[in-house]
Amino acid sequence: MQKPFNDGLFRYNNRKKGLWRYLNIAMLGSILISLGCTTMIFMASYDNYPSGYALKVLHRTDSSLLLPT
Repeated sequence: MQKPFNDGLFRYNNRKKGLWRYLNIAMLGSILISLGCTTMIFMASYDNYPSGYALKVLHRTDSSLLLPT
């Protein structure tokens, strides 16, 4: 059987492990949310700006088509 002192020492040494786990989960969640927001904003700007329309047309055309300069 463990002494009460050893049990308290064990709890003292492991007191921050739960905090780091929650912090890591929060950081992973914020990265995923940021990636989702970036994707949504990119798609909105891709559809709204004239260069986005030009890129859509360029991707639809034949890749061997040469554009005059």
